[in-house]
Amino acid sequence: MNISDTQAILAAIAGAVGVPLVSIIAAYAEDKIRGVKDLIKGKKAGAMEEGDDMYEAEVDEMKEKLKEAYSTIETIKADLNEVNLLNAKLLYTNKIFRAKNLTESQKVKVLEAFDKATTAKEAKLVFETLSSEVKERKSSVTESMIGGASKAAGIAPTKSPILEVNDQFARWQHLAGITK
Repeated sequence: MNISDTQAILAAIAGAVGVPLVSIIAAYAEDKIRGVKDLIKGKKAGAMEEGDDMYEAEVDEMKEKLKEAYSTIETIKADLNEVNLLNAKLLYTNKIFRAKNLTESQKVKVLEAFDKATTAKEAKLVFETLSSEVKERKSSVTESMIGGASKAAGIAPTKSPILEVNDQFARWQHLAGITK
């Protein structure tokens, strides 16, 4: 069984059981280490009878399995730390973006600051610093100016209807809110 198979199995077990991945990794590692140690102890007792060559080969095999288990644990731990860092960056970035009304250039600077963080604690420190120092964009648009670009500047001459409107058609226009 290689490292990627072991990682996939552990992730599937964690998802199915709902147990945090760290506790599964710890249990897996303890089980592997305990199994290797028990095999080594059992082989030592039986080695005296069967011969040293066979004992040495089995001990070497067990040591290789133990090294593989340790490397799997380290790989999974590194992946878990990376995911934890990305989640922390995402959480704090979203908190700042929701709390502050920022311009696009300010948003880019916030993202650049979070990209420099290498641990979850650093991401939290960046968040605390930015949330206290970032100034919100002031809303300079007044309500009278909203939609000002689409309004006519002068008074346009009133248009006379091309067709005569019957009563039924006028009633439908009034119900639809087209005319008053």
